Amino acid sequence: MHGVGWQTLSLFLGLMLAILNEVAPQACPAQCSCSGSTVDCHGLALRSVPRNIPRNTERLDLNGNNITRITKTDFAGLRHLRVLQLMENKITTIERGAFQDLKELERLRLNRNHLQLFPELLFLGTSKLYRLHMNDFVQISCEALGKLIAMVINVRRCCEKSLGYTE
Repeated sequence: MHGVGWQTLSLFLGLMLAILNEVAPQACPAQCSCSGSTVDCHGLALRSVPRNIPRNTERLDLNGNNITRITKTDFAGLRHLRVLQLMENKITTIERGAFQDLKELERLRLNRNHLQLFPELLFLGTSKLYRLHMNDFVQISCEALGKLIAMVINVRRCCEKSLGYTE
């Protein structure tokens, strides 16, 4: 009986730690400012997406930095992120799977970057995405857009042929 009591206590403490870790406020990334579920890293000359973004983040502003690449680990674990702003950076590459954890993502701003191609299935898993701002694309395949249903794409200087749309 003594062993069962310790096992129960250990299980209870482990469960409590997991719950507290999920709801406890997390530190804001250095240089950024955080308020509630919003993280503001706007205009900080960042060269990459900061690490340790709180897991409860719903809005992330990375506009006006010097970010050149989005990796598949940059937004990993940000399950609650609804708005992601990456406008006015120097992004040339987005790795396949970069947005796969963003199940709640509704708005994504990628305009005023140096992107020309999207990897296939880039938006796989982001079925709630309904507003995508982008520009200067040479090619966007239907596979890159995945199964996005009700999406408004705000495209500048991108011709219809490059969307790969056929009836």
